Amino acid sequence: MSFADLPNGASGDFKPFKIAIPKDQVEEMNTLIKLSKIAPQTFENSFIDLKYGVGREWMVKARDEWMNNFSWSKAEDRMNSYPHFTTTIEDDKGTSFTIHFVALFSKKPSAIPITMVHGWPGSFLEFLPTLSLLQSRYTSDTLPYHVIIPSIPGYTFSSGPPVDRDYSLLSVAIVFDKLMRKLGFASGYIAQGGDLGSRVVRNMARQSDACKAVHLNFLIHPLPPRAEDGSELPVTDLDKKEIEKLTEFRSTGSGYSNMHATRPATIGMVLQSSPIALVAWIGEKMLIWTDQDPPLETILEEGGHFAALEKPEILWKDIEEFIAKVWK
Repeated sequence: MSFADLPNGASGDFKPFKIAIPKDQVEEMNTLIKLSKIAPQTFENSFIDLKYGVGREWMVKARDEWMNNFSWSKAEDRMNSYPHFTTTIEDDKGTSFTIHFVALFSKKPSAIPITMVHGWPGSFLEFLPTLSLLQSRYTSDTLPYHVIIPSIPGYTFSSGPPVDRDYSLLSVAIVFDKLMRKLGFASGYIAQGGDLGSRVVRNMARQSDACKAVHLNFLIHPLPPRAEDGSELPVTDLDKKEIEKLTEFRSTGSGYSNMHATRPATIGMVLQSSPIALVAWIGEKMLIWTDQDPPLETILEEGGHFAALEKPEILWKDIEEFIAKVWK
């Protein structure tokens, strides 16, 4: 497969990986979808503007699409058209992880290594449009980058986090830095991330001298401080618009985050029990956090949050401009 040759400096147990979910597991999922009930009509779920969350009408359509039109085998074929790998990485506490990643490797000696880290509710899938863009522009002989997209432990095909201790994004950063070093990039690489991925790559830069620069398309920051006399500091019209969005999010859109933070065991049990519950929980975010509602097939297959999924050309152009400034 093109773009699949490991860099010359790579060492260790890298194994080619093919997505092949067993037929009985796919049939089990389809049975659960068929047997899962959609909640009865209520005042709250009758809204189509997502005021109180995902609406019943949308859920009925999503379930019908999933049962009758969505093809997992076609989704697998699309995903397997890119080079996948797994390798074993041991963290700083001695825990071993199987780390899955998708990559486009260049044969150019001067190729610049960049890792791109997903967030929630995303996965490596949200970066596939970016990989397609690069495949259309370059061959493995001309690609000026090595692009590595790892799956956070517990996501898709990476093994899960340890069950005997809490697991932080700093721990993820340590594992991903070791992955990049194992691939032969100890002398330097760039890290890019959005959502949770932005926190992972910032930690990579803080704790590793190999991570030379970070590119973020998501940044959590406090509201602007007040001046010494208590008055508000001047802000631009764009700042005001974003502050209004943040205030609205904190008031009406952060319930999921509070649940994740305070009752992760409970919501985990709910979402693991039903694919319909999972698509409601994630589908709502796809509808609210995108500029335009994506097709149901995109939500069922990909999820995401969401710049690389929605605007791969714009995001990659910004990344290239950033690389040109910081990589010498």
